[in-house]
This record gives sequence, C-alpha cells and structure tokens, in this order.
Amino acid sequence: MRWEIEPSGCCERNGMRQIRLCFYLEPGDARYHEHHVKLAGKWQTNPFHNHFIRVPLGIKDSQLEDEAKKLLDHFYGKWDRRERLGVTDGPY
Repeated sequence: MRWEIEPSGCCERNGMRQIRLCFYLEPGDARYHEHHVKLAGKWQTNPFHNHFIRVPLGIKDSQLEDEAKKLLDHFYGKWDRRERLGVTDGPY
C-alpha cells in the first residue's frame, strides 16, 4: 500500500491546510485487481480510497507522513476485512 497527496484537493481553508490523500493498493494487497485496470490500452492503478484531512498550516512533513500512514492502515484494514467477510458491494 502507498499514499500520495493529490494537489487538486489541497487548499487553505479557515486557517487550516486541507489535504487530499489518495490511497493505492500494490500487488499482493487485498482486491488489488479491482483497482489495477486497463484504460485506453495501458494499465493504471486507481486509488482504493480518497480522504480529505485538515491540519495546521505549520505541520511538519514528518507529522503529515505519520498521519497519512495511520489513515492508510485504518482504511486498508476496513478494505481487507470487507474482503474476508465476503462482502462484495455496499458500504463498509
């Protein structure tokens, strides 16, 4: 699993920094094949989840990385449990 900041979802809002995080699966992760798709003749991996967070303007990069990793683990846990329970549609 990995995360990236999506710049199109980032801005300053009410004195806070709004950041859009995209969470991606990698080969071997649960249900990777659902988001690794062929479009217009090429393969790409789409995010399995997008999440907005609001953080203080002065946040350190290391703090942001820690928060993103924590959220990635949290949402991947939901993703993985959903697979093991045999749920194929609907909310988590």
